[in-house]
Amino acid sequence: MRASAHPLSLFPSSLIRFRSSKGLSLVELLIVISLIGILAAMSVAKYQGLRKAAESATARRNAQTLSMVASSAQAAGNLTIEEAATMDDALAALIHGPSSGMGVFAGMDFKVSELTDHDLELAKKYLSFENGLLIYRTTEQEISTGYIE
Repeated sequence: MRASAHPLSLFPSSLIRFRSSKGLSLVELLIVISLIGILAAMSVAKYQGLRKAAESATARRNAQTLSMVASSAQAAGNLTIEEAATMDDALAALIHGPSSGMGVFAGMDFKVSELTDHDLELAKKYLSFENGLLIYRTTEQEISTGYIE
């Protein structure tokens, strides 16, 4: 054994070279950049999933609100929604907010004016219009079949 080799070393000291550089090598830099890219891709995918979930929850909430306002307007004697021929007509009546002229609800507006056209389109997935009633459905499956499974 040579005097320069450490007794527990597997490699002779002539093969081990310690570099004393002050920066990163190109390979180290590429590894760091690729790790940052992988983490960024994972976070973007997670963000998109959360955004879809939030959009779906907002659409359901808007559909529930539209259905409740329509039911309240009908209970107050506002026949505008019952006279609507389609869901679009019923939604237009809710957006413009006709006033009720009967009983304790006289002069009250029943409207949902803060919804955009995009919000209405998303909410329509969870609504059905049957016999003059705007009905909230919990799932798209329930809308197509007409009942909860």
